[in-house]
Amino acid sequence: MIEAHSDAPSVVLVLPDKRQIRGVSDGGGKFTFRLTAEQTQYGRYELRTEGTDKANKSVFFSAVSLADALRHATSKGDEGEENRLIGFSSRLANDRNDPPIILVDGKLVTLSFTPERFKEEETTLLEYGIQFHDKLFARIASEGWDASKTFHIRNLKFVPIQGFTFEVSFGNIYASAGDNGKEGANLFTQPISWNVERYNNGPAGVWPEIPDNLAEKQAFLNGEEIIRPDAPAPKPSDFKANIEKVEFVRDSKSSAIVISFDEPLDVREFGIGMDVEEWTTSWDDEGKKLQLTLGARNPEADKIHMILFRLKDLKGNLLPGPKVLSVTVPSDSGGSQPGSGGGWQAGGGNEPQPVAIGPDQLPEAEDGKRTLVIDPDQPSVRIPGEVADVLGGDVLRLQYGQMGLELDGESLKALIGADGNHSLEIQLNDASEAETEELVGHAALGLGDSAEVRPAGPAFEFLVQRLNEDHEAEEITTFAVPVELSMPVPEDADPDLIGLYRITEDGKLVYVGGTLKDGVLAVKVSKPGRYILLEYERSYSDVSDSHWAYRAIRAASAKHLMNGLPDGTFAPHEPMTRAQLVSIIARALKLEASGVAPFKDVEAGSWYAVDIAAAFESGIINGKTPELFGPNDTITREEAAVMLLRAYEKLVGEVTITSRYAYEDAGQISPWALEAVMKAWELGLMVGKGANRFDPQGLVTRAEGAQLMVNFISLLDD
Repeated sequence: MIEAHSDAPSVVLVLPDKRQIRGVSDGGGKFTFRLTAEQTQYGRYELRTEGTDKANKSVFFSAVSLADALRHATSKGDEGEENRLIGFSSRLANDRNDPPIILVDGKLVTLSFTPERFKEEETTLLEYGIQFHDKLFARIASEGWDASKTFHIRNLKFVPIQGFTFEVSFGNIYASAGDNGKEGANLFTQPISWNVERYNNGPAGVWPEIPDNLAEKQAFLNGEEIIRPDAPAPKPSDFKANIEKVEFVRDSKSSAIVISFDEPLDVREFGIGMDVEEWTTSWDDEGKKLQLTLGARNPEADKIHMILFRLKDLKGNLLPGPKVLSVTVPSDSGGSQPGSGGGWQAGGGNEPQPVAIGPDQLPEAEDGKRTLVIDPDQPSVRIPGEVADVLGGDVLRLQYGQMGLELDGESLKALIGADGNHSLEIQLNDASEAETEELVGHAALGLGDSAEVRPAGPAFEFLVQRLNEDHEAEEITTFAVPVELSMPVPEDADPDLIGLYRITEDGKLVYVGGTLKDGVLAVKVSKPGRYILLEYERSYSDVSDSHWAYRAIRAASAKHLMNGLPDGTFAPHEPMTRAQLVSIIARALKLEASGVAPFKDVEAGSWYAVDIAAAFESGIINGKTPELFGPNDTITREEAAVMLLRAYEKLVGEVTITSRYAYEDAGQISPWALEAVMKAWELGLMVGKGANRFDPQGLVTRAEGAQLMVNFISLLDD
């Protein structure tokens, strides 16, 4: 199908064989052309407008083969220095917001997005490939290089192949470099994986009529025939491996596509594309089975399409051209049988059966918790509905390795359902160290150069299903009543920077938070899925470690309450606005709004509208008048004290003033703010500015705002 947009009355599509197809108009300027397989030809196409002054306006384009589009090779230029690259014939669709993942010897490399010589980063994203800099090869030289190691690029996307994500691995290119990364640069090259078909350098009866230079363009416009040279014949390949089987398999943990070959292949050399966003590639020990483990256990598509565009046998022969495959995704029903598409319901298959936890199997309570230790070899449990009633006021804690999952009676009832006739099945898994590093590396690429994330433990996953009396499963994707996750924090982790993150299906990090107490971080979560404990450290060019608020700014950034400016600064001395402080408080308390704020100067759709509405509904804020809030006005210290005290008392209860302490400038504090200022001093939330003064009309700077929010969060955690 081809879509064209034009304000002309009509548009026709001229095929390479000069046949014409008239587009179907939607009446709004869009014309649709649906081509049969016979009409889809290699060569030059023309979109031509018809009608009055819009007639005979043309756009030309050419259809090329998949082999043309996926042509790729390693190469070098300028004697190789700073010009070694893995290049492609298609323009890359990746950018700073969706970068490729580049690994050398399994380790993530740094990536820049500006094509300049002598970058600080190890690689650069170009329009048609990835450039590798001397800095990377110098590191490789110091670490050593052997035949088992690879150059590996994931999350590749090409402009002409929409909807597909690709990865490619090279295992036979020279990578041991001395002389500050320059030695051996001329050896960083391999021939392309196949002689491209059709029009670029492959066999074709007629070359496309696309002008190649100005003279040809003029000849084309004059109606003259353009003669192309004969295409070279493709090079023969002795690659003989055949695909024996392609199957979709699903077990209790994941789903995968397994491609079996009739002879072993070089497991370092492969190129794969799929119309799914995320997967992990692995081979069996023989090199005869390629497994693509999907990021989603239950893909939404009914069929998954694949392209194999790079394979190499053990003799070094390359796949002579891309292969297109597809596999049907079976429905997730029935028993858990590998290859059947069944889920991790009970019955069938070779997967370990869930451990049934009936009322009689509940362990004795200690300190109000009934703790069940989950065996890694049997990582799923089934909890019938009556357990929720038996628990009473106790909490059921599932302990899997270092991770604990806690459910009380209320949360169990919400998950199982009101009738109590269902059961709950919970499966827990953790990732290997390599998988954890890969997940973190992928997610960190979108954070920019000023942020660093460090794993403080393995990534883990928990999945939840509700089973009816017939053992039919319903996957639960959100919790009406949040459940609690907990895990120990390493002793060397920075408590200011630590937090739990959820890893989304597309590999992004979503901050969840957590409360750290006695070396254990606990947090309520409302979704199942993948989680990881991370240290998040953000640096700013205008905040050195000697700044009085350095630690508070780091902590506020790590809790994702405050961010820097687009130029990489924090602007610690800039005053905060009323809207900014309200939004930070709303994020810290996870406030939600059911309506809109009643203030005329809070415009619907503005970045602060929802936060102001939520804070107003919670009773944390009032307007300057009943109709005006002043969102862009700077906020004074006494206004901040009132907002923060209301937020604190909303959660903890009213604060009693026990001290007779008074600031010397107490007479300058507005009557409506005096009690809040005194309570803030009592709690240690806000203190004076020296010389026993509070400075109530002074403006709150961004640095002070960071310190206030860290104080506020610390009080709530105590």
